Amino acid sequence: MARKKIVFVIVEGVSEQDALGAILSNIYDKDTAWVQVLRKDITSEYGGDPSNILSKLGNEVRSYANTYRLKKGDFKEIIHIVDMDGAYIPNENIVEDESAES
Repeated sequence: MARKKIVFVIVEGVSEQDALGAILSNIYDKDTAWVQVLRKDITSEYGGDPSNILSKLGNEVRSYANTYRLKKGDFKEIIHIVDMDGAYIPNENIVEDESAES
């Protein structure tokens, strides 16, 4: 039997990790693929902008691969899932609630 390949999924938060990790694990054949979910918001971390997102993604994949001594051929797919978090909401529609505790 061939060695399992990794489906490497990068999501922003714990809710995406919980919801999508289970779903994706059910989509891929358990005999041929292993779904690994990394929770990291690459698009909004310090120093991130549209011009360097691909290099930041590459760095995350390389870091993971180096940690577990993996090669390019060990990966089946790399999936990066982001949400828009109000990206298209005009500033005049954003309201700060001063009474909110968290």
